[in-house]
Amino acid sequence: MRNAIVSFAFYMIMILLCIVFQFVDQNAWIFAFFFAAYTFLLSPSYQASCKPIEWKDFLFALLFTAFCAAFWWFNKVEFNLDNLWVIYTVNFIASVNLGCSHRYKILI
Repeated sequence: MRNAIVSFAFYMIMILLCIVFQFVDQNAWIFAFFFAAYTFLLSPSYQASCKPIEWKDFLFALLFTAFCAAFWWFNKVEFNLDNLWVIYTVNFIASVNLGCSHRYKILI
């Protein structure tokens, strides 16, 4: 639970900085709510293994980015590949944070 909250906080800080520096549109803050639900759905899929990164991290970030692109497309928001890369990077960093916190539990 605490790992998901910390991961969500990282995501929120990064997405707000991206909005402030105008890397993404102002309506990207709505993705924070989607990411919160996404984080709680992903938590059971990570197991303690001491691996620093797995293929699942890339896949989960790509799926969330595709969801964000579809959300923008259905709401007719203008976006380009740069916006998607920023969203992918923000999501990837937060997802890896969540995954590593679960994977390294075996060391504690």
